[in-house]
Amino acid sequence: MNYEKPEDDWLIDVELYSEEFRADLIAIWMDEMGIPSSVALRYQVKKYRKFLNSKTRRDDVVKLSDGLDSPMKLQLAVMVYYIHIVRSQRSLRRRNQILSTE
Repeated sequence: MNYEKPEDDWLIDVELYSEEFRADLIAIWMDEMGIPSSVALRYQVKKYRKFLNSKTRRDDVVKLSDGLDSPMKLQLAVMVYYIHIVRSQRSLRRRNQILSTE
């Protein structure tokens, strides 16, 4: 509804004071990870939905990132996570090989 005078709109105080509220899973994850609410970031989180379905991976991505305030930073944080996992697995394999030869 449009009012000719703002004084005629009894709900204007509520509209000006309140924030947008979402209670879907993507919004909950974004809030949990400290990701600002924007269309581009929401799209990126949806894109990584299967990956971010794990609480451990969400926590690790946040730890490995330097603020998730853009889609590119989120993408880079996911890539860093994978690189970290691959390196950890290689180190573990090397250690197991060394231990098995002793």
